[in-house]
Amino acid sequence: IDSVDFMQVLRLPEGRVQVQAGLGDNYVEVLIWADVFKPVIHIDTYSSKARKLQVSYESWRHEDRTLRKNESFGNSYKWAPPKGLQMKADQIEARGGKVFFRHQNPAETIFDVTVAQQGMETLKDSLDNPLAGLTFGGMLYGRGFCFKDTLSGQYQQSPYKSWQLQSCRKRRHHRLHVALHTQQYDTSLSD
Repeated sequence: IDSVDFMQVLRLPEGRVQVQAGLGDNYVEVLIWADVFKPVIHIDTYSSKARKLQVSYESWRHEDRTLRKNESFGNSYKWAPPKGLQMKADQIEARGGKVFFRHQNPAETIFDVTVAQQGMETLKDSLDNPLAGLTFGGMLYGRGFCFKDTLSGQYQQSPYKSWQLQSCRKRRHHRLHVALHTQQYDTSLSD
């Protein structure tokens, strides 16, 4: 779209975000809303002309790496990360026109460090560890979409990788979904 006309509105009564770019016979509108009964985000696009749509799932956790200074402000360790703290890669795969993504916390987390700091090791087995094995992820998909490419890039000093889906044909209306799931798994079992 060659227009600079742009609008983004939070529509509280409808429970959605509306984004529109362009005017008249050359516009694209995107409606984003979440299902209140299921952990699913819906993305509807409407266009004045039939177009192919590309969408990407981007991740900066695409490979194992040691966290740099001050990066732990984005996790539970904050000011006192252990030396050589590793960020583990998510499992991400494009298959059959869908992108699947998953992250699983290790068995040992900030919970174990906090228990040790507080001198509570004797009580540790009776405490609930909400972080060990916590697994979250989901799936990006839409009817009529197929996998297009895997791309790489960089935001600031952080490299990322993206898995790109594209509509198989031009349409005026496309619908995408992001289905999410969180569950705690027993980390004493092997993967």
